[in-house]
Amino acid sequence: MKKAIALITALLLLSAMLPAALAADEAQEAAQELYALGLFTGVGVNEDGTPDFDLEREPTRSEAVTMLVRLLGKEAEAKEGAWETPFTDVPDWAKPYVGYAYANKLTFGTGETTFGGKDPVSATQYLTFVLRALGYESGTDFQWNRAWELSDAVGMTDGRYGAADGPFLRGDVAIISRNALYVSLKGGDETLLEALGLAPEAEPRAWYETDENGRLFIRTNLDSSKWDGYTIVVRSNCENGRAFFDMQPGHGSIADYQYAAGLASLYWQEVGSIILSTDVIVLDDASLWAALTEQADPDGDFEKTLDSVADHIAARFLLTNRIFIEEGEEQLGLESFSLIENGDGTETYVAAIDGEINSRGAYGLLFRERGSGQYVGLSNMRRDDGFLTNTCSANYFAPPGSDGAFCVFYGEHRMEDNGDIICRVAKSNDIDYESEAEPRAWYETDENGRLFIRTNLDSSKWDGYTMMLRWNLSDGGSCRDNQPGRGLHPVFSIVSGLSWLYTEPRGTRILSTDVIVLEGFSCIDTVVEQIDAGRTFEEIADQFSSQIAARFTLENDIYMEITEDAIGFLSFAIEYNGDETETYTAYIDGEISEKGEYGLVFRTPDGKHRRSLSYIGKKDGCLSYTRDKGHFGSSGVSGTFYITFCEHRMEDNGDVVLKVSRSNGLEYTLP
Repeated sequence: MKKAIALITALLLLSAMLPAALAADEAQEAAQELYALGLFTGVGVNEDGTPDFDLEREPTRSEAVTMLVRLLGKEAEAKEGAWETPFTDVPDWAKPYVGYAYANKLTFGTGETTFGGKDPVSATQYLTFVLRALGYESGTDFQWNRAWELSDAVGMTDGRYGAADGPFLRGDVAIISRNALYVSLKGGDETLLEALGLAPEAEPRAWYETDENGRLFIRTNLDSSKWDGYTIVVRSNCENGRAFFDMQPGHGSIADYQYAAGLASLYWQEVGSIILSTDVIVLDDASLWAALTEQADPDGDFEKTLDSVADHIAARFLLTNRIFIEEGEEQLGLESFSLIENGDGTETYVAAIDGEINSRGAYGLLFRERGSGQYVGLSNMRRDDGFLTNTCSANYFAPPGSDGAFCVFYGEHRMEDNGDIICRVAKSNDIDYESEAEPRAWYETDENGRLFIRTNLDSSKWDGYTMMLRWNLSDGGSCRDNQPGRGLHPVFSIVSGLSWLYTEPRGTRILSTDVIVLEGFSCIDTVVEQIDAGRTFEEIADQFSSQIAARFTLENDIYMEITEDAIGFLSFAIEYNGDETETYTAYIDGEISEKGEYGLVFRTPDGKHRRSLSYIGKKDGCLSYTRDKGHFGSSGVSGTFYITFCEHRMEDNGDVVLKVSRSNGLEYTLP
């Protein structure tokens, strides 16, 4: 019997000791965690070299205020400040903490000149300090003498601290402070640990996710708020060895990717494929999307393409979910497509499909260039009053001159319990699209040394064209010429204008050339009349403003090497043909060159009247050309005819060297 009583007594003593032992372990773990974060320091060092936290001792007010300042993340600011307080009893080590707390009205003294730093702090006093660190105000959110009511409510304490007086130890300070780190700040989701910037970064992670509308995403836990947007590059690796690439820029705080466009490109290639894995690369800059598009390896080498942006790779993942591509039962009929230029550097795409637009899944738009097979996708088209629309930067799909076809695709996704994804896609018919090329003009020489200004303008819908030129000379002057034409693409033969420049030289270098293309062959007559009337180049351009198809400025330098009287002009005749035309025939001394161009210039003695002929044909040992009657002027006008010869050479830098020869003059009166 005595043995039984002794055993029961021992068990009772042991059971009474267990809570204290467990509390001591909890306090030690909490202190160690705070110590690792730099928030709790020991009073010395144990024999084994570990810090001595002295957890069984009652904390002082100075220690409590120090812990408060640390939990506010203001320790560095407190130590750097020069604080003034009325207190005379604060030890040197505590002055920065007490000074900061007093200046910010976080604590007050026990008297006019005393802080009471050596006095013990109670549980409710310390809970008040910590609740203030979480953003709560005493007297408003809680009562300081019953602070445990709020600390229990927010999960910082578990009911162990209440009205009953009991020992409050440094171990309790460690437990309360550690628990407070994982409590959200007042009015938000951010914890105190996160606010202090002490939360460990989560392991970068990416995963597939579908939403309630059957849309598929790649989600990540990457915080992109500190980047200049992001670009996500995706490579889908198929079971047949093929791989498909897609890229999407974004500006959200968390990097993610909508998968519709990538699967559309896969569908375009072959339905029935299975994606076995997906490479996902996250770059820390949204603008890299455009750079990657331009720098993509021509052989399709994924890794070589990434080499150019290696310094911007924030994370890389490999997702092994299988994606089964199945053809949907829905048949998409693309009835019409239009591209609207908005005039602000953007364009809007509007697609009309046959039938009702599905509220589930995602619609996308794809443009495939004819010939090269290159394609560009738009992941998400908005549903807008029975149409599919979206607005992007100009030339997103089809830069000027592109020739290809648009189609609409639809994708709906379902994720199985094992992580596999079923993607049902449908594709519409194609609608051909050819964008107008950006208007362009350039100098060009041919194998015979002739010089032209060529353009890519389509003049097939006009009634011919007229080209106006102004050469801007190195001496500040300028000269002009004009030519009509009826070809598919407006082109200008330079000979005539440079002959004028030669016959009245004001400089031997052309710095730039202004080119205006007018719609209409007949414009030439009015242009010539206006020149004769003394109208300037810009005045004539203003008069024809409604007919200007394009205007260019060519910056090629043209250097002239001039040789006078290098051609012997022997004779000249004008013969009327009886059909409102006349033929000009000129004979020169020596052999007619097979290269270059010959031209004819007529000039009156006063210099007010001049006409040129861009070239004269080489025929049977003479130079001859037929033109409308009166081209050089009215009957009875006297002047001088010259023969010019021009041969051009274009340098690698785009400069043009022009060799010009002029004959002697022959005086002539127009019949």
